[in-house]
Amino acid sequence: IIPPLHLCAMKCREPRLRRRAIALLLSYPRREGCWDGVQLGKVDTWIMQLEEEGMDDFGHIPEESRWRLGEIKTNIQERWVWAKVIQDSYDIHGQWAYSTSVREHKIMT
Repeated sequence: IIPPLHLCAMKCREPRLRRRAIALLLSYPRREGCWDGVQLGKVDTWIMQLEEEGMDDFGHIPEESRWRLGEIKTNIQERWVWAKVIQDSYDIHGQWAYSTSVREHKIMT
């Protein structure tokens, strides 16, 4: 259950569906192997907020405003998750360039 909800929360471009996936991850705390729903729900919320900063007036998030998860580390005992996200965009020559921006965030769970 957790991996597909996480994928939907990260990649879905329909805001209502994306928010519903995040709400399910946060509302029903569970672990499935290495997957922790609440931790991923909080990471997905942060990524969604970053992407919505670039949203246009019609509610569309352009490709250059999208972020992808580059790295994630968790500490169950201290109850935190650290995530690094990467943004790809166009360079000064109009060519698609990978890893143009990086952000990191530590979230207490």
